[in-house]
Amino acid sequence: MFDIMFLGTAASRPTADRGLSGLMVFHETERFLVDCGEGTQRQLIRGKVGYRKLTRVFLTHCHLDHILGLGGLAASFSEWEPLKELTIYGPPTAISLARRLLCDVVLPEAGKALNVQFVELASGETVSCDHVQVRAIAVPHREAECLAYLFEEPPRRHFDKGTAERLGVPEGPSRHQLAKGMSVTLGDGTTVSPDDVLGASVAGTRLMVVGDIADTDGLLDIAADVDGLVIESTYLDADREHARHYGHLTAVDAARFATACRAGALYLTHISGRYRGPEILEEARQWYPDAVLAKDLMRASIKPASAS
Repeated sequence: MFDIMFLGTAASRPTADRGLSGLMVFHETERFLVDCGEGTQRQLIRGKVGYRKLTRVFLTHCHLDHILGLGGLAASFSEWEPLKELTIYGPPTAISLARRLLCDVVLPEAGKALNVQFVELASGETVSCDHVQVRAIAVPHREAECLAYLFEEPPRRHFDKGTAERLGVPEGPSRHQLAKGMSVTLGDGTTVSPDDVLGASVAGTRLMVVGDIADTDGLLDIAADVDGLVIESTYLDADREHARHYGHLTAVDAARFATACRAGALYLTHISGRYRGPEILEEARQWYPDAVLAKDLMRASIKPASAS
């Protein structure tokens, strides 16, 4: 299961109600920040999230409304004793801009107390974390190198406590070994294998986060049956020409894609300031009835359909 918090849901420039792009993804003890628009660190404070365990930032692309918040965030990290390392991932142009901002401007002023690693990602590359894999997927957005991210839990097998009891496996280390896929030998010499106590493999939760994107062509297979889809919905269909010119989606585009890929949940974000918001949701729900319009500091849980 993943939990998410929307830190900023506006497109291009902030409004009175929406900040610039930022999304926090939570998984067990891990945290991942996707994009870091201006004002992100204030949203972390307002949302009572704070900085603890935030060591990874994934940038979708190099446009300033998705990156400028890195400066203030890194400066604050430099002054906060528990956090000494930060790794920033993204396409080459985004990493180049982030490196210039932090290494040439922010960190020299902050005394370079923070160790920042910059990792360029290409489409198809995967970042393996403790309990999650994050896959980078190239998407079109004007002239920018742009990535979407697919967060995936590994498949899991349910541990049958009843069967373990019948086989005489005591609670404690032996059961932990079996749960991790290792056989154990009991006191009477009996060997118990993982297959004796583990059920069938069940796919882990999958969450796709799509920042700016001009069209979803070619994404259908990789997004098929995702449990959660966070995707931009910048314009109404009446402004489709604006969407095409600036490399963005309409509410109809996003909802049609969610329906086509059978997404378990749809969250619309990156909303143009020309709209109040409800009209975006109304249009999307014509194609995906359960669509949700994201708001700043809104939280949501992403679970597999079988767990709903």
